[in-house]
Amino acid sequence: PSKDELSEMYSTIGNEGLEGNIGGLQNSFYWSSSENSGISAWYAFFNIGSSSFNSKYITYRVRVIRAF
Repeated sequence: PSKDELSEMYSTIGNEGLEGNIGGLQNSFYWSSSENSGISAWYAFFNIGSSSFNSKYITYRVRVIRAF
């Protein structure tokens, strides 16, 4: 998902969702499909719902979605 889709996931099926964490998302970092530059991409931190970018060489979790 894009960085905006990850943010939406956090607020609807993640820790901030009205029904709780029904998506089973870990309190961890998740890569998005949104690039920041040729060597960095955006990620979301699902522990507190923040996002930023980091080197693509860092290992984070990924979450696939079909449609959102």
